[in-house]
Amino acid sequence: WIYNFTQSASEELQQKKRLDDFTKRMIKKRREELENGGFSGRKSLLDFMIEISKAQPDFTEQDIVDEACTFMLAVSGFLRLK
Repeated sequence: WIYNFTQSASEELQQKKRLDDFTKRMIKKRREELENGGFSGRKSLLDFMIEISKAQPDFTEQDIVDEACTFMLAVSGFLRLK
């Protein structure tokens, strides 16, 4: 609990907020493209998660954000190892 009062914790929360906000903007953009038929090409993981959320209402937008952020962080960690 002491960590929560540190500068590092504050910076971590700010970075998480920026990542979540970016992901929400991308979800909104992809939803609009998919609904308007303006997207053609290969589907991304995000597209599949959006489709799942339509079929499964208990898979919320926050669930998509959490999964997408986890995936992005995992990939960035993997790329740093190379």
